[in-house]
Amino acid sequence: MVILDPASTLPYNPTTPLFPLFSTRTYSLDLKLQVLRKMKIFGVAATVAACASCVGASPLGTRNNYNVSLENPALFSLHWQMLEKNSTSGYETPMVDFLAGFLRSKGLTVELQPVSNPTLDPNVRRENVYAYMGSNRQCKMIVNSHTDTVPPYYPPSDNNTDIFGRGANDAKGSIACQITAYLALMEEGVLKEGDVCLLYDVGEERYGDGMAAFVESLDWTPKYILTGEPTESYQATGHKGSINMVVNSTGLTSHSSVPQYGRNAILQLFDYIPKLLNIQPKFPVDPFHGNTSISLSSLMGGSISNAVPDKAVAVLNARTGVPSKQIWDIIKANVPHSQYIDLYRQSASSNPLKFDVIKDWLPKKIMPYGTDLGGWYVKNLKFLLGVGSIATAHSMHEVVSKREMLHAVQYYKQFMQGVLNGTLTPIANGTYPSSYELSDTSKMSKREILLERQKIRSFGGCMH
Repeated sequence: MVILDPASTLPYNPTTPLFPLFSTRTYSLDLKLQVLRKMKIFGVAATVAACASCVGASPLGTRNNYNVSLENPALFSLHWQMLEKNSTSGYETPMVDFLAGFLRSKGLTVELQPVSNPTLDPNVRRENVYAYMGSNRQCKMIVNSHTDTVPPYYPPSDNNTDIFGRGANDAKGSIACQITAYLALMEEGVLKEGDVCLLYDVGEERYGDGMAAFVESLDWTPKYILTGEPTESYQATGHKGSINMVVNSTGLTSHSSVPQYGRNAILQLFDYIPKLLNIQPKFPVDPFHGNTSISLSSLMGGSISNAVPDKAVAVLNARTGVPSKQIWDIIKANVPHSQYIDLYRQSASSNPLKFDVIKDWLPKKIMPYGTDLGGWYVKNLKFLLGVGSIATAHSMHEVVSKREMLHAVQYYKQFMQGVLNGTLTPIANGTYPSSYELSDTSKMSKREILLERQKIRSFGGCMH
């Protein structure tokens, strides 16, 4: 029997291909075609048994150089193709077009919902992807995640057990697993029209405009929503709220050779920000959501090397364990006053949330971040569950485990099937999303509130 080594022995590098079969290593065309036929890549997805027969190893991978990708090539091919698309928040078009085309090729009805944002380039086409079986778009369950990523983009790479790249876990890993599970249930005849719809929205990382546009357009109430984010495959029991803060520093310019005649706006921030961060011990700790933290997200100032800067701006983000107004009141009461410093909230602030969970199922854990579910103003059952860890999301070493992705396909299948047929029991612990607005919105329309939030989110850190 011909044995094909399923893993490249080359050291890890950013150009390493996902499937070593298509790498620069020398395999005969005959051998490649044999393996492709066995894996049925030219038809349905390969089975674990077929992959094992190709490599001469058990499906569990008893060999040290066994590539886990071979256990579900369709899953990892989909994930890889998504990672190749740069979909930085505000510029999601390549990912949207790919997803729409892929889902249509699988026989789904696909709607593209335009998402407008007055702070962004109107020439950039931005759309939510909404897909379902047949003609019934009013599904009982929505399975959701977001197509955008944080900057900067960097391309995918992998080894035998893990996949790296921007969006690997936040949140293209969850999207690939959700779609793979959905298509499997379709093929098995488990799902029917009106059961489950797929929603992949834009702008989650910075603007929150994709989810807001979809919620505003809803003309029915789905019974469930499951959102995929990096929860390490724990059922999320809740997540924290968020406050975006801006610190404006006003200085006095002078020539850099005589800085004593100016007032350096950047140095004023250096003096002020540590005092703001030192307020954190005064914040109350919630027994469920935990502590509140503040981080410095960005710092900008100065325009030329030979002048003392007269303007500087810092953006900070607080992740709140108690209602955000309570934290903001503590900050205002304790922050030092300065005639040259202005501190204000950049956007409406979200409050901590609790989520619904499934009884006696996967382990549970609270999450330290925020998600689009903070903007899901629909009274139904809300679940948060996905692959990867927030510990590497947004970083330059973002990673997801291939083995975890295989596991996620199974639990997403269990969730969709079990919740719909009653074999899984939801525990309704969730709370309704709420926020601490910048101004009185009682006399504003939903559209006016949305436009105000978009305008004030046009710079700096994200809500999520």
